[in-house]
Amino acid sequence: MVVSPENIERAKKMQPHVLTLDEIKSLADQLPRYSIITITGGEPTARYDFMDIIRYVSKKHKGHFVTNGTVLNDQKLAEVISLGAPNLVSSGLMSVGVSIEGPEEMHDRIVKIKGAFKKTIHTIAVLGEEKRKQKKKYPIVDLKVVITDESIHHLVDIFKMAEERGANLVSYQVVNNQPSSYGIEGTGDLRAHMKVPPPVRPIDEKLLREVCTELQRRSDEHKITKVRFNPIMPIEDIVDHYNNTPDLDHFTCRVVWSTMHIGPYGDVFPCFSYNMGNIRKNSLMEIWNGEKYRNFRKQLQQAGIFRGCIGCCMISYQQPNGSSNRIINTGGKAVHQIRVSK
Repeated sequence: MVVSPENIERAKKMQPHVLTLDEIKSLADQLPRYSIITITGGEPTARYDFMDIIRYVSKKHKGHFVTNGTVLNDQKLAEVISLGAPNLVSSGLMSVGVSIEGPEEMHDRIVKIKGAFKKTIHTIAVLGEEKRKQKKKYPIVDLKVVITDESIHHLVDIFKMAEERGANLVSYQVVNNQPSSYGIEGTGDLRAHMKVPPPVRPIDEKLLREVCTELQRRSDEHKITKVRFNPIMPIEDIVDHYNNTPDLDHFTCRVVWSTMHIGPYGDVFPCFSYNMGNIRKNSLMEIWNGEKYRNFRKQLQQAGIFRGCIGCCMISYQQPNGSSNRIINTGGKAVHQIRVSK
């Protein structure tokens, strides 16, 4: 969504139960320095103190945030790039994710705001230009695109647009219809991980295969802009996903040993909407090593992967020899996601 100045002013009067800047800083202080911290929302940049958050996170950890690209002005975008990590092993901002739904008419219709597309494209261009001006390798500019039966016709054009504006990565995400994710919709069904998510809208497999193959070809040939399919998997598994015939034997999951998600009110979730505790009542370490988390890990260790994991961007494709493959490897580092807005 596009956030007006009036809405930003209202954001300054946030409900008191939303995590404060000091609480978010405290969370960062509790994490090991090697942690990767992702700031998400809602739209995190709508918070009046967003820049304070990202400055603090990037000072001590590897930072990353995801935005719709409609809020930050050029001056703040330049500062975002200035926060980039000097190298892969140092603290600093590592990645900025920008969501794109499709071409202008489609994007504005889906986000329900006329003019949103132009603002988002401008943000991508400014980020790319600032990286060149400041001679920064990081943060990576990563476009986030969902593969749907409508967007499939525009995926190659989105890559071309990313290429022209200096984006480093275009992440094409398969549709994930799992309703139980990160506490966004509440914490109702405690057996969601055992249930297959609702089916996705199918895409003609010939068209899907051709588009994905073309994207991979362009990625292989381009020096700056690359393609990533999320989750990482061969094209034939993407085709199977949209035929609603995924083979879970091809995947595994280990993220609950390295990742946690913290909601805007301090509730902690592993991935599904299973509340593991609240950071206002317990420390992160107490929650991380708590009985709920340990029991959930034990279930996943026994199962390897759950039926409810179909479509999740965090699962890992298994090679025929049983090894897993993720293109962006955290090197065993802990990844923590903090949702700072509703």
